[in-house]
Amino acid sequence: MYALYKTTAVPDGTRYEFQEETSLFGCKSGWIPHFLQKQLKVGDCEPLKWNIDLKTAFAIENMPNHALVINLKPKNKEANLSLNNWLGYGVMLHQDGPR
Repeated sequence: MYALYKTTAVPDGTRYEFQEETSLFGCKSGWIPHFLQKQLKVGDCEPLKWNIDLKTAFAIENMPNHALVINLKPKNKEANLSLNNWLGYGVMLHQDGPR
């Protein structure tokens, strides 16, 4: 499961408040393609190395203090990982527009 959380700094770390289940991938609803579309340039070609700093990406979206969280074991509430950076090699994005 992937989820979007709002984060708050507290004295002993970070507090996470669940916002909604979400998708990391998928050209219509995924966060990763959404963020990549904003940083790729016309003329970039495959294979392509990329890196998304999620804290910066959410700040650009006017969503500071948000995080993407992966639940590695859905039955175990202590198996959550907050993503900081997403690295990749190669991507194929295509978006149809008016002709």
